[in-house]
Amino acid sequence: MADIQCPACGTKAGVTVLMPDSIIRCSCGYTSPVPPRLSRKQVFLFIAVGGFVLLLIPCFFVSLGAISGFQGSKHRAMQAMCKLQLKQWYIAQLAHYAEHDAYEPVFAKLNHEIPRGNHFAFLAGVEPADARDAAGAAAVEDAVAVGVDVATNPELKAIKFGDLPVLVAKQVGLSGECPDCAITAACVANLDRDGDLDVWLISSKELTGLDGQPVEPGEPLHVMNDLKD
Repeated sequence: MADIQCPACGTKAGVTVLMPDSIIRCSCGYTSPVPPRLSRKQVFLFIAVGGFVLLLIPCFFVSLGAISGFQGSKHRAMQAMCKLQLKQWYIAQLAHYAEHDAYEPVFAKLNHEIPRGNHFAFLAGVEPADARDAAGAAAVEDAVAVGVDVATNPELKAIKFGDLPVLVAKQVGLSGECPDCAITAACVANLDRDGDLDVWLISSKELTGLDGQPVEPGEPLHVMNDLKD
């Protein structure tokens, strides 16, 4: 026997057989159908589905962690590419200075190339700039700046010299009169497509880090970290 409570008056009625289509009449006059009873098969199915869902929960969080780890690895690879390009550019500048007693902001004259498909902007000056915003466009001669290749990577945002913070922009380019001159370049990326930038600098002169400590010539300086909260 099972007790079913009347929703109208709250009186409990004892029911011996709970048939799905049976009608219960309370002493207060309220009538209601007997709630259906789950079959043993339905109970087992319910338990099995619940257990399966519980098994999926940790898998879901593991998957989220894997995706997050993949994105983190991708972003660190982009930062490493910026540092590599800056180091190669600096080595080319040393070779040029050894021959000409001067540094050279023009990539073509320096024989330094930023391959197409780049996810970052490389800036050694303001203009001329190779924007790389149109598919099939010819490379800009005498370019001192290369933009993000948004023609190849349309999901990325273009980065221009004017997007740099003023204090960073003032350091980029050729300064002084050669042979007593210096040159500084920036590699800039938007790693997670928010409003912040990831900015690296390298220079033939000593730079000052964010902590006030000196950074030796030829050492990449991380000025802005797009991955830092």
